[in-house]
Amino acid sequence: MSQPEIYIRPSVGISRAVIAVIDDLQLHMQHPEREQKYVHPIRVAIKRLRAWIRLIRNKSDIFDWRTIDRNLRDGMRKLSAKRDAQVILDTLKWLENKTGKNDEQSAIQVIRAHIQFDQSRHPVDWETIKSPFADVAETLKRQTLSVDSDDMIKKGLKRTYKRTFKYGEKAFSGHATFDDLHQFRKWVKYLCFQLGFIQASYPDFHGQTRNRLDKLGNRLGRIHDLILVKDRLELLSSIEDCADASEITGKMVDKKSGKLLKRSNSLYRKVFASSPSEFTRYIS
Repeated sequence: MSQPEIYIRPSVGISRAVIAVIDDLQLHMQHPEREQKYVHPIRVAIKRLRAWIRLIRNKSDIFDWRTIDRNLRDGMRKLSAKRDAQVILDTLKWLENKTGKNDEQSAIQVIRAHIQFDQSRHPVDWETIKSPFADVAETLKRQTLSVDSDDMIKKGLKRTYKRTFKYGEKAFSGHATFDDLHQFRKWVKYLCFQLGFIQASYPDFHGQTRNRLDKLGNRLGRIHDLILVKDRLELLSSIEDCADASEITGKMVDKKSGKLLKRSNSLYRKVFASSPSEFTRYIS
């Protein structure tokens, strides 16, 4: 006799995928001495969990999602110093690899020579991070295990889709601020991570869309890093040895940023061609 088929609600499969992220985060936080290895995966795990919170935030009045989200955000900021300190040098190297012109390569080399980065200046104070993270992880795990509504997940995804679209309209309005681009980039990541969780139960759900969101997030991230470089160039331009190099490099930054923004806009239009209802209609 064949065994009876056991029905598992899609929300259960999705919750299991989230629990796996929480478990990984807790595992990584047990080994602070390996900070170079674990800082990046910890930051990614936190971003994924913040995306999950935005999917289930209206689950109940008991779930204080704002406090949980704020604690995760604050912890991630404490881990961001190393990344932010290194990103300018990495972006300059990326620019240098993108050009074959001697004057541009020379200009970038001059700028890089005036920027110092010392890993020891940005230590991670793990003791002030581990305890709050442990409490947050356990609280979020309990809330995730209690999720049993597919309709709630559908509503949460629709809410994120609308919010991301709204920030996209501001980002590509022609007069976007740095904060507009930053907010749009964050919500693109949230939507991408939410689709990743949902695909645990719906493997074929918006696979191409998730890939496009990932590519869009990467392009917006590069624009963000180029803006950081531009800000540093303005500081270096007052130094006599860097004046010409700053001008040449600044023009490269503007050119690359413009191209990336145009390509991002095109990708954005492809992702958000559907209405929120159409986007979520395949979730039960």
